[in-house]
Amino acid sequence: MQTLAGAEDALFQHWEVPGKPMAVYLSRAVSATILRSAGRGLLRRRPEVGGLLLGTVTVQETITIRIEDCVDLPCDHLFGPSYTLSEGEKETLRRAVVEHGAGFETEMCVVGFYRTHTRRGLALDSDDLQLSDSFPEGADLALLVKPRPLRAPQAAFFFWDDALTAPQSPAIEFNIPRHGPRDFATPEPPKAPRRPFWSSWWLQAPLGAFLLVAWYLVGFAAGRQIDKAIPRAAPPPRDPYALSLLVLQYGDNLHLSWDRQARPIVAAERGSLLISDAGQNRTLDLTREQLRNGAVAYHQLSEHVQLRLEVFLPGRRSVSESWETSTGGR
Repeated sequence: MQTLAGAEDALFQHWEVPGKPMAVYLSRAVSATILRSAGRGLLRRRPEVGGLLLGTVTVQETITIRIEDCVDLPCDHLFGPSYTLSEGEKETLRRAVVEHGAGFETEMCVVGFYRTHTRRGLALDSDDLQLSDSFPEGADLALLVKPRPLRAPQAAFFFWDDALTAPQSPAIEFNIPRHGPRDFATPEPPKAPRRPFWSSWWLQAPLGAFLLVAWYLVGFAAGRQIDKAIPRAAPPPRDPYALSLLVLQYGDNLHLSWDRQARPIVAAERGSLLISDAGQNRTLDLTREQLRNGAVAYHQLSEHVQLRLEVFLPGRRSVSESWETSTGGR
């Protein structure tokens, strides 16, 4: 339950953690910085960003964690817009954790991890949980921030130990006030000197728009003539039961993804992923929500790995696709 009072209300959001003798303070300036780095977008999913939470930890009758700063850790997004770190980027994270280290009660230190969340729901994934070993004791927090157009951003705190068994059950879930980021955001950089009128956007934009429309009309007319002259065969129909399983290898890591809009995925009640690696078989059960997230990360133990994704449909039906490293395909 959120409890705010006095001057703390202006600078921090504050919660008491249910079931734990612990209180968490989140600086509004930190929330603003994270939201600014997330950017804005209405028509497409923006890449997620993440990094370290810095602050102080005071141990008395109640453990008090104050989050007062954050450090951005870039991600090259080799696996798409999700914040999935490569091995090199994970090593950069570990070095940053050691650099900021653990401090005394009055010193800034690493208290946790944060990232923005541009997917459905609000839960940690397997890539997040793999980072938990990089954080020392006392740096137990993981913060997800979900920007939402036209609505207050949503956020949630998780504790690493609890999230390993319940990644979809946050310890604290809350909204970030929409007016906060503007009040506490870092200052804008100084504006560039004003350009001459003849080079202004107001003069160049209409001219550029006119040339673009003219180019489009010429290209459209030419394309119509080419389409009439060259007959085209109809594309082959798409298999309605294809899962489009795709596996990318990065070192010893496999990143599995599938078409979240495929008919079997949309209608699935549950799924399973069978992994055969180093002479051992392992089955990972997937919920409907995990199927619709459309990605799983796996660290391979041997050179030959076999994967089989199976989704279960109503009426005791199922659809499956397989992949193995020896052939690199289904």
